[in-house]
Amino acid sequence: MSELVASYPNLVTLIIRDSASGLKASGQDLIRWAILNDFGLQLILGQLNKLKHFDVKGNLFFVTDCGITGFSEGEVEVRKLGGGKKVANIPNNDVDTVSPPASDDRTTEKNNDKRISFSSLKSLQYCSLEYVGPKFTSVSLQYGFSGLEELKHLKISGLIQVDSESITKFKDNFLSGKKEKDFCNIEITPLKQ
Repeated sequence: MSELVASYPNLVTLIIRDSASGLKASGQDLIRWAILNDFGLQLILGQLNKLKHFDVKGNLFFVTDCGITGFSEGEVEVRKLGGGKKVANIPNNDVDTVSPPASDDRTTEKNNDKRISFSSLKSLQYCSLEYVGPKFTSVSLQYGFSGLEELKHLKISGLIQVDSESITKFKDNFLSGKKEKDFCNIEITPLKQ
């Protein structure tokens, strides 16, 4: 992923699909599993900041609130305990001070590099994240997608840890900042049981 994002800093459309088993390259199957984790997502957010179209349909099981919001694990927990309210004097714009993923691609609080929120993609117009995992919670909705004024389409599916009240609250808050003439399609669906 590092080489990919470094090679295309002006990329405006990124589509990642899981299980390309029907595609062949030189007589061999292409990679069958596209797994995006917090480390890969942070690379995308940090280096592909011109993205207008971001579409992932695949294994997002390893993407957590930390990867979406840029917060450390501790900051995510504080926000969960506060019921989505600001608590412990942590401002909403503290994302730049959060720690990066370690070499094993898991979020740690031991390093001091910048972490970036999904909302840093200011040019983003289309975003689809299908099949998110259990570590994507209402914290991701509330803090990860705020301020995306250009966003016209947002699709998030497979939510396990987000209740319908949080989804409704997010939609109401997100759309309240939009002008009436702005069309915005939001589809947020929990995992069907």
